[in-house]
Amino acid sequence: RLVSRIGNLTLFAGELNIAASNNPFLAKKAAYRDACPADDKFRDDFASTNFSGNIIDRARYCLEQIEARSHGDHAELAVLGAEDVHVEHVIPQKIKTNRSKQEFGDWVAYLGVNAEVLHPRLVSRIGNLTLFAGELNIAASNNPFLAKKAAYR
Repeated sequence: RLVSRIGNLTLFAGELNIAASNNPFLAKKAAYRDACPADDKFRDDFASTNFSGNIIDRARYCLEQIEARSHGDHAELAVLGAEDVHVEHVIPQKIKTNRSKQEFGDWVAYLGVNAEVLHPRLVSRIGNLTLFAGELNIAASNNPFLAKKAAYR
């Protein structure tokens, strides 16, 4: 079901209009092209999207594609399933608990004066997410960035 709005039309309504055109393929291609954002808008929106909750699998897909492209898309580098590879938050999802501070370092201090404002804005963005095998994810845990950085290597 297509529900994205384009002005006063929906993609679904646009599909119905295409059937009446002289060249349905070209009309459909144009409709989809018009529905796609410009490259700059896509980059801005992608970088600021919060990949949390039920869309974390979309983040996993994007990270898998980035990983595949950075290594030449070789089949032997295929990313394992969700049971073996996890989406890890570089900045942890929780940074203010006493236990987290005692065990893993002071993320609030690391993020600075605006930590309470920055954390919710940054924690689920694609730039704060990475793919990690189970053991590496456990080793990195909620550690401070410098400790995580060592585990990431």
